[in-house]
Amino acid sequence: MTLVPLPPRRGTWFARLFAASLLVWVSVLEPARRRVPGELWKIAHIVGVRFAGMFLGMAFVILQSPVYEGFYGERALAHGLTPTTDQQIAGGLMLAIDFAVMVGALIFFFLRAASDADRAEAAEEQRRDLTPAVRGTEVGLG
Repeated sequence: MTLVPLPPRRGTWFARLFAASLLVWVSVLEPARRRVPGELWKIAHIVGVRFAGMFLGMAFVILQSPVYEGFYGERALAHGLTPTTDQQIAGGLMLAIDFAVMVGALIFFFLRAASDADRAEAAEEQRRDLTPAVRGTEVGLG
């Protein structure tokens, strides 16, 4: 197998695609903070972004004829696969990865939100315990 060099225009396209995918994760992971806050809007953000890949993967699984047949030709046959089977395997991998990322994000951000809520509740209790109780006679009510 030989690697085909990419034209410079395609290389810049891949670089822009990579930069755009990083921007999707920057808003969620907030690299400027030490600890990623567990805000639940982040789950919807990740799920929404990953759905496009899942739909494309599902299309690859369902379609009965190869989409990229003109580009790949008969390369799949060299590996013992038909082009349609190769496409369906690729679609299944896309679905599996997107599903794993979505479930992982769901679990991580729900657990982080619960942890943040517990911390906030503990801090509120500690603040309440340190604040002296005020009696009505001390403020002129009796």
